[in-house]
Amino acid sequence: MADFDKDSMQCCLVCNTKIGLSTRNSIHIFDESYTISKKPLVDVISAVLGTDISHDSVHSPIICKKCFKQFNEADELKSKVTKLKTELYNSYKKTIEVHKLCDVLPNEEYNDHDYTDNTESQCTLIEVNCYIKLD
Repeated sequence: MADFDKDSMQCCLVCNTKIGLSTRNSIHIFDESYTISKKPLVDVISAVLGTDISHDSVHSPIICKKCFKQFNEADELKSKVTKLKTELYNSYKKTIEVHKLCDVLPNEEYNDHDYTDNTESQCTLIEVNCYIKLD
């Protein structure tokens, strides 16, 4: 499959659109092409398509600009999802630690009078006990 005619029209590896080999209309996937996250294009294509991409396994070594933009967007979205997951996980870990500290602190018993008359001070007490910055 790797026998490509350098002078002829090729088709996009993904959408099969006929395109020339000029860099204006196509991107060579095995050249030094990178996505927005600085990953090699061929690696992103392999990950998105779920298949190994090599010189020997493809019917075309190029993709069109439209498909390149889509792979670039997929890579960018994957990076954003990874970042969001990390942020959410870290927030969750901090919250769990705060709740563990709150559970360790002694709980005071309040009667009905405390709840009705000292509501503001109770909230402050809870905030002081539960909002501990972790480094």
